[in-house]
Amino acid sequence: MSVGMKPHEKPLTTGQVARICGVAPRTAGHWIDSGQLRGYRIPGRSKDRRDRRVMRPDLVEFMKKYEMPLDGLAEAAHRQILVVGADPSVSGYLANQFREADDFHVSTAPSALEAGYRIATAYPVCLIVDLAIGRLDTGQILNGVREIPVKIPTRIVLIATDEPLSLLAPLNPNEVVRKPVDPASLANLIRKLTA
Repeated sequence: MSVGMKPHEKPLTTGQVARICGVAPRTAGHWIDSGQLRGYRIPGRSKDRRDRRVMRPDLVEFMKKYEMPLDGLAEAAHRQILVVGADPSVSGYLANQFREADDFHVSTAPSALEAGYRIATAYPVCLIVDLAIGRLDTGQILNGVREIPVKIPTRIVLIATDEPLSLLAPLNPNEVVRKPVDPASLANLIRKLTA
């Protein structure tokens, strides 16, 4: 990000534009290449859909021109990963692993209450919950995730110690990771679940 640039002024990738508009990245790339949507290519990069960028005001103008609903702009352009109750070294590692190129933003929530707020405002694509926060809080968080109507479902990863899978099945996670957590393996699992 250039000096003095505000977060909302940061250029959007083709993938972000596609998510906001509810289309395939190839379609968003075509809009830019055809001149329908004002954008630019990053100099010196190979010519593929990942080398294009669009400024948010240009996207807003484009969406208004074609009478597209602007509610997609209210959602974060980056895909959100929310980590609840996990060891800070795990969330720190994930934050370092998922940089702008991965199109992810990692945030943490220390409590069920904070997690509920973040889920309702950020619509995470992946929710990682350490069962150490308690089964009751975990259940409330997961129920909250499932009640929010979003286009892309939230993938749920539980971090557990030695709880039998039969006890975790009612929570209906996509994956269960056992402690001690290998952050690199967890990062790869998140990429796989959100691909």
